[in-house]
Amino acid sequence: MTQGASEITGGVAVAASPRVASCKVCKNNDARVCADEPHERQLSSEQAKLQQTLQKESKVNKRLSMENEELLWKLHNGDLLASPRRLSPTSPFGSPRNSASFPTAAPLSP
Repeated sequence: MTQGASEITGGVAVAASPRVASCKVCKNNDARVCADEPHERQLSSEQAKLQQTLQKESKVNKRLSMENEELLWKLHNGDLLASPRRLSPTSPFGSPRNSASFPTAAPLSP
């Protein structure tokens, strides 16, 4: 009976050891998760801001692309100078510093 009791005691001791190790691993993982939460929140916030910026820039890019296509079509058809249209404030054509680089409707004579 002594041998049977030692096997049971040995069995309990062996079974308790993985359980204790498992609890330590679980506590370590919990501590790691708690430490990572602020960093994950920051990354999530940055991702949301970047997503908004991407959407805004994509919208602007699409608008500029459409405006460019329209201007190229008018230039190709000789309609650019015949139909003046209000250009967007972000358009380089509306900038006074760039206006000298584009031909005027009637050439100036000295």
